[in-house]
Amino acid sequence: MHRQFKALGDKRRLEIVKVLFVKGPQIVDIIAASTGIKASAASAHLQRLMEVGLVKRQEEGRYVVYDVDIENMNVLTRSLAKLVGWDKQDSDDTDDEGVWK
Repeated sequence: MHRQFKALGDKRRLEIVKVLFVKGPQIVDIIAASTGIKASAASAHLQRLMEVGLVKRQEEGRYVVYDVDIENMNVLTRSLAKLVGWDKQDSDDTDDEGVWK
């Protein structure tokens, strides 16, 4: 969990995750354009996010498409909720399994 939070501590990586949450799966050029960074820098950040399990990639023809690994992100979210003492069962923001709506 520490590695995941450290990876999200970089504002560019956090912006990349935000873009993927808002726009859904994207290729690196779109991610780079959406975040205002070069494609090579976006690729390096995506690699780090994949290493810690927050982003996944899928080859679609000649393109590589990146997306948030929602299962791992939900695990991270539940871990954070426990860490800060928030009872997710009492929240309207999660479903019966504690997954963010």
